[in-house]
Amino acid sequence: MPRRPKPPSQTWRTFLANHLADLVSVDFFVVPTATFRVLYVFVVLLHRRRQVAHFNVTDSPTAAGQRNKLSRPFPITRRRAFSSAIEKAHTASTLADG
Repeated sequence: MPRRPKPPSQTWRTFLANHLADLVSVDFFVVPTATFRVLYVFVVLLHRRRQVAHFNVTDSPTAAGQRNKLSRPFPITRRRAFSSAIEKAHTASTLADG
């Protein structure tokens, strides 16, 4: 029996071109200072313009504060859906931690 040809799927380059306006990178890292303190840095980068959307540095992060910072860089229209997804993930991780 002959194989049916697969329908063509989009390439990775096409996917990126189609979704570039919605892609962001989020990073959370620590920076030791010269006085041996530890600072926590949170950065959100927009891919479409290659710019920093949000930047924050703190010496005492909390889960609630970080969750709040995750929603700030995004437009109000997307914030509600994004915040509910973050809330679900936070609740799941809190339950898993015990």
